[in-house]
Amino acid sequence: PAIASVAAPTLVANLPAISASAGGSSLLQVQAGPAQAGKVFVMVGSIFGSAPGTPIGGLVVPVNLPTFYTAVGTLDGGGSGSTTLGPFPPGFLTVAVGIQATFAALTTDLAFTTNAATVTIVF
Repeated sequence: PAIASVAAPTLVANLPAISASAGGSSLLQVQAGPAQAGKVFVMVGSIFGSAPGTPIGGLVVPVNLPTFYTAVGTLDGGGSGSTTLGPFPPGFLTVAVGIQATFAALTTDLAFTTNAATVTIVF
């Protein structure tokens, strides 16, 4: 039997959890591929999950509105880019313990969107 291939994620959070007591940050890494090289992207984040997502142009961005986080960047020659959530000082996120935030990125020409990636606030 054939083994189904699984596409590599196009968005990864290097730390899927941030400690409220210790503080910290998470690097949100986009890998859009060479076809998207040099394009401007927008990273958005929400605490309302990824399904059904938000239709924009011909895309469905896997983040539900409203968003609390927006960052802009430019993809490099290989189509990679990143933004950072944080850094947060120790104790700053205490009221957010247990919240899971969902992030996704899209190019401003609406040609590409990433998968969703999550970051959870833990004690």
